[in-house]
Amino acid sequence: MYIICSEIWSKLEELISIVLIAVITLLALQSQAWASLQSSRIGLNSGLEEDIILALLIDHQDFMWVGTKNGLFVYDGYQVQKHIPYPSTPNSISALDIRNIYQSSDHTIWVSTNSGGLNKYVPQTNTFTHYRHQSDKQNSISNDSVYDVVEDVDGQLWIATQIGLNRLNRITGEITRFYHDADDPTSLPNDYVYRLFLDSNKRLWLGTIGAGLAYWDAVQQEFVQVALPNSSHDDIFAITEDAQQNLWLGSRNGLLKMNPLRDTVEQIYLTPSSKKQPLVINLHLTQKNTLAIGTSGYGLMVLDLANNTLVSGNERPNAANSTVTSIVENSQSTLFVGTWGAGLQRINAEVPYVTLIDNANSNTLPTIRNVSALFTDQANNKTWVGTLGTGLHWLDHDSQQILKVESSLSLHLIEGIHSITQLGADQLYVGTSQGLWHLSTQGKTLAFFKHDTTHPNSIGKGYVRVIEPALDGNLWIGIGGTGLHHFNPNTEKFTAYRHDSTNKASISGDYITSLLVDGDEIWVGTRSSGLNRCQTLVWVCKRFQPNSAEENPLSHFYVTDLVRDSKLQIWVGTDGGGLSKILFDTNNRVLGFQAVSEQLGSVGQSILSITPELDGNLWLTTKKGISFLNPSQQTAFNLGDEQLFHVGSFSQNASSQSVDHSYFGAINGVISIERNRVISPELPAPIKFTKIEHESLPLPLMNMGIANDLELSLPWGKVLTLEFSLLDFSEKTHDYEYRLTPSSPWQPLNNRKHMTFFKMEPGLHQIEVKGKGNNGQWSDPAKLNVKIVPPWWMKTSVRIASITIIIMMFIAFHKMRLARWQKHTARLQALQAQKQVALDEVENREQQLSTAYQGLRSLASQIQNAKEEERKSISRELHDQFGQTLTATKINLQLYKKFNYQEQERIESAISITHTMIQQMRSISFNLRPALLDDEGLVAGVKLQLEKMSALIAKPIKLSVSRDFPMVNQGITINVFRIIQESVNNAIRHANASQIIVSLSYHSEQLFIEIKDDGKGFDVDKVKENTFSGVHLGLLGMEERVHSLSGKLLLHSSISNGSIIKVVIPNV
Repeated sequence: MYIICSEIWSKLEELISIVLIAVITLLALQSQAWASLQSSRIGLNSGLEEDIILALLIDHQDFMWVGTKNGLFVYDGYQVQKHIPYPSTPNSISALDIRNIYQSSDHTIWVSTNSGGLNKYVPQTNTFTHYRHQSDKQNSISNDSVYDVVEDVDGQLWIATQIGLNRLNRITGEITRFYHDADDPTSLPNDYVYRLFLDSNKRLWLGTIGAGLAYWDAVQQEFVQVALPNSSHDDIFAITEDAQQNLWLGSRNGLLKMNPLRDTVEQIYLTPSSKKQPLVINLHLTQKNTLAIGTSGYGLMVLDLANNTLVSGNERPNAANSTVTSIVENSQSTLFVGTWGAGLQRINAEVPYVTLIDNANSNTLPTIRNVSALFTDQANNKTWVGTLGTGLHWLDHDSQQILKVESSLSLHLIEGIHSITQLGADQLYVGTSQGLWHLSTQGKTLAFFKHDTTHPNSIGKGYVRVIEPALDGNLWIGIGGTGLHHFNPNTEKFTAYRHDSTNKASISGDYITSLLVDGDEIWVGTRSSGLNRCQTLVWVCKRFQPNSAEENPLSHFYVTDLVRDSKLQIWVGTDGGGLSKILFDTNNRVLGFQAVSEQLGSVGQSILSITPELDGNLWLTTKKGISFLNPSQQTAFNLGDEQLFHVGSFSQNASSQSVDHSYFGAINGVISIERNRVISPELPAPIKFTKIEHESLPLPLMNMGIANDLELSLPWGKVLTLEFSLLDFSEKTHDYEYRLTPSSPWQPLNNRKHMTFFKMEPGLHQIEVKGKGNNGQWSDPAKLNVKIVPPWWMKTSVRIASITIIIMMFIAFHKMRLARWQKHTARLQALQAQKQVALDEVENREQQLSTAYQGLRSLASQIQNAKEEERKSISRELHDQFGQTLTATKINLQLYKKFNYQEQERIESAISITHTMIQQMRSISFNLRPALLDDEGLVAGVKLQLEKMSALIAKPIKLSVSRDFPMVNQGITINVFRIIQESVNNAIRHANASQIIVSLSYHSEQLFIEIKDDGKGFDVDKVKENTFSGVHLGLLGMEERVHSLSGKLLLHSSISNGSIIKVVIPNV
């Protein structure tokens, strides 16, 4: 019998599959477009590449479980953990094809498969427990093709399969099977159970394939079939319940609304009633009390439950994602849908107060692109729209259409618009890339002003970046490159205020980006040179720069926008330094700039425009969307590209306000935001730890295995690695921060989503991590308590005992050391006394040696003087006595020669010998002491000496004497003479010099003597060393002579490069 039933069900399954495929195909061909629900595919870059998604679940920890035809995935927005069958791993998931994922009240995950039965996930080991059909065991599920699971009020698990319904008692493990019995009307209506649902009254509802809807009567222990309008609703694929306890049923032929209390069922038409209704595969009641409907062929539809009308549908990019198989919603009210063919899709939530104006829906008007400037004319109920490329337009507030302003001017003059303002009721001024365009408010061109090199009062050259009306009825005009200009419309003259590098009271730069008129002052922002506060009555500017010495300086040099809000606070936007508020003292002096970074995070680093609301809140356009800042509450949130219709990058200073709307210019049109309404930011996304690795853990803890209140006890000394994710599934980078104690400050991690700790200190660490979503909201922190268990030697008791022992050992050691030290000190004191005696003796001997040395030097000087005196005496004796005697002898011989002719030859010889003796005597006398020194002085004596010595070398010795060289005393004369004599003699005898130059000069009461030769030179250090050892006595004598005169002797020489001897004698 069982075999026959199995064959019948097998045939029936094939037939149902064929019918389902035919219906899906037919509905795909009949699909239509509804109001657009923008969606984007996610997971592709994270490993979730499956196109066919069959089941979705967001668990209690906000991880997303994704069932596909090729396995089960756990997704955290960054990466996936994949589960597929592994034959070698018996506890891996049992099959690839996943049909349903369910979480029971105890947070257990149950996974239904098409061919492998039911799987229970065990997070502690990251494995699965299998519940399979076993033909030889009655206590097993009835079939391995499982479609749905639900938990009843008693905690029992109901399991829907393709053949029969099962009830699992999770305490006893007993399984009860239920089948259809044609003879029993209280039996299961059909064995093919596709959907299970437990309503708010704890009643179990069953959706079957072939027998429609039924429920389980727990009191009578029987199934009750519910009559539906016709047989077209015999196949029920989805069941849910709304707040009014109405049941919503998804069938093969559309959507049904059932009121069990009134026993009524009605058809809710998703397409015109004359057409076949789409097959409804999945239903989800959203947090906004709408019904999300997953269909085959019509994609995702959203039904307003208040009036049972469709509010939106999924605009399909292709037929592949027109079938929505599953729907889930996270805590931020974001919907995610699984599709047949287009993978996992994230439904981009629409912001009800934000609209895009771009003429895209008009058949006659061109689509507006590259909006670069906006200005609202309140009186005429329109906003002027400037673009880059198509010139000037205006937005009709009533029709929400943007119309072109026609002009007879050359297109190149007016196609690039950068700024717009209005002067009075009917004068419009538009800044372009070529100059200033003057129009009436009806769009009629009145004038165009451009740079004229021949006209000194013309407008400067460059883009007209910003225009602000002045209080005197004139205009302030900021130009990119040529500074600030003041324009008088009556005289049509421009006055320039330029940067002057020599004048610190001028503006800091010439590329003007923003202006703010503040009474008789004007704030001027520049692109590269910071901010200026300028007095207009007497032009003086105060500059504000980043990185200045002032406290709380400007955050960045590129100032993009300046505004004053309703509370009279001035805000400064920068590109790179975010938003700042200017702080003033009671005398209106600037105290500094208060940066707003904590609330805005990385999304607010580049501010493009600032738009204040009447309540003091701010709208900010940034490079990452539009941010809403509440300064008083210090909160902010961000609208990203998805909420802003993929409008693209916003333009700098392109913002304006009407009574009801704020407008922002971007690449793909104008974003309009309703004013004067309560802005409710999105809830922050949750953050969870996704992976914990430690060497002591047998396996890493993953995702669901990490409980919210988890406390880990880990041994000291190992590496702990933590990974975490902000679970908004936006697939964009997030900012993260962490701290190790609840009282410590948050530390930035930037976009790094992991941390590694090595050798954490023993004790309890309360690790907290938080993340900031793309909406600007910080999450509540994820918490992890980590107790680091120290090794035995780090335990407190061991440490106390060890410290006690160490202290005792230290005391004993100290006493021993102290005794040794005292003994050693006594010995040292004795040695010190001996040392002092020795030092005193050495000092006395040094004094004696010094005295003896001075005595020797004095004696040497006296000996030199005595020697000189002796030489002088001998020289005069030789000259005066012996010289006269020889001269007399020579005269007598000459007289004798006249009278004795016989001995002429002998007498002539005697005369010659006498003459030679006279010459020798004179030479000896001169060498001993030239008489000329005493008679004529130093210069004459040196000159005569050098003339005599010149005969010994190739070239005459040169003598150079300064004109003011004085007569000096005998002591200086003879010493200088001997120094020169010795130096020249050494040059001739030892240096083989061919030329010698002697110089004598005088200035500042000092004599300067220099003897220079071109000889072979010598090693100065070696010569000095030999001199002190007594080898070079001549040089030693020169040293002593110079010392006796308190002078200085300088030697300059090197081998083969001659030598120079310099002598300086002071106090002459």
